[in-house]
Amino acid sequence: MSDKGLMTIKEFAADHSKVTEDDVRMCIQGTHPDLPPLLAKKKSVNAAGNQPYLITREAAAQWRSQLPDA
Repeated sequence: MSDKGLMTIKEFAADHSKVTEDDVRMCIQGTHPDLPPLLAKKKSVNAAGNQPYLITREAAAQWRSQLPDA
């Protein structure tokens, strides 16, 4: 885990084995056709360029709670 309580997209996808990194990116963008949106933050607000997103454990739990029941 990169920072205490934060996950990268790769770590989040690994913890949710049926969700791919592309699925996670679409959820962050709010464009996934089947999965709910996911809150994430850029690693550095002031840095330019392609900064990685970080997902809090709380955001992950909230995202899971929005999934339909089996």
